[in-house]
Amino acid sequence: MTVLAPAWSPTSDYLLQDYPVTVPSNLQDEELCGALWRLVLAQRWMERLKTVAGSKMQGLLERVNTEIHFVTKCAFQPPPSCLRFVQTNISRLLQETSEQLVALKPWITRQNFSRCLELQCQPDSSTLPPPRSPGALEATALTAPQRPLLLLLLLLPVGLLLLATAWCLHWQRTRRRTPRPREQVPPVPSPQDLLLVEH
Repeated sequence: MTVLAPAWSPTSDYLLQDYPVTVPSNLQDEELCGALWRLVLAQRWMERLKTVAGSKMQGLLERVNTEIHFVTKCAFQPPPSCLRFVQTNISRLLQETSEQLVALKPWITRQNFSRCLELQCQPDSSTLPPPRSPGALEATALTAPQRPLLLLLLLLPVGLLLLATAWCLHWQRTRRRTPRPREQVPPVPSPQDLLLVEH
């Protein structure tokens, strides 16, 4: 006689251990931008995963999402059509997200990331097959869903406004901190200097 396990078990609250997700396989290898781009794509996955996670996993995903939510305040361009994805599992995505945060931590307040607002593919990526990443379940090219792109376009003006506000505040703080140079008065020529000039 076979006894079937009930549909709910103590592990049901954590359902996502081996849930398949996709990660980019051909992002441009940029030291700073690459880490930021991967966080942008990971944050999109966190939002989707929270909708299918068990109750306890939702809390854990929310903590991760809180750490990387700052990327939603930037006015990123929609992902380019040349971007390719490989399928991997959730644990790999979370590990890579942690690595990207560690890589960005020393630079996040000291660098200007304005050149990173457009995700870039590696050169000639359209002619190359996507490489298999370690731990990948299967290499597949997936198209980005249209719904998030529409939402991104709607949020673009808000993001630009927030970015402009942040820049203005940063500029004002910098201006207050740096003392203004005093006007320098040219030295008054001495009578001896005037005599030398006349001769």
